[in-house]
Amino acid sequence: MGLRFAIWKIEAKLLGLVLIEALVFTLLVSLLAIELAAIYTFMWREPLATFFKLMGAGVIIVFVVALYRNVWSVLEDPCDEPLRELLSAVPELGRMVRDVARELKRPLPESAPFY
Repeated sequence: MGLRFAIWKIEAKLLGLVLIEALVFTLLVSLLAIELAAIYTFMWREPLATFFKLMGAGVIIVFVVALYRNVWSVLEDPCDEPLRELLSAVPELGRMVRDVARELKRPLPESAPFY
């Protein structure tokens, strides 16, 4: 149970980092967009509601684009295939993998990847 909770905490932290990065990008882009929309509404004498509609739609679009960019860059990350080592070659590694396999109730693999 402890291992599952630790994995859940790691996933929650990674999700938080992805969302925070997208939010920071959104805020930076939105500040520029707010200035441009304010100039637009002032120059063409549009009502203030138009300004808020433009900003609401713009911020949502920028956030979705930033989130898509963050997630897609992780999914498309090219990397080399990790080296694999037989568990019998490293007894310490074999014990660790057996413990994890027992905790997760999964069959024991013959080799383990090294990064």
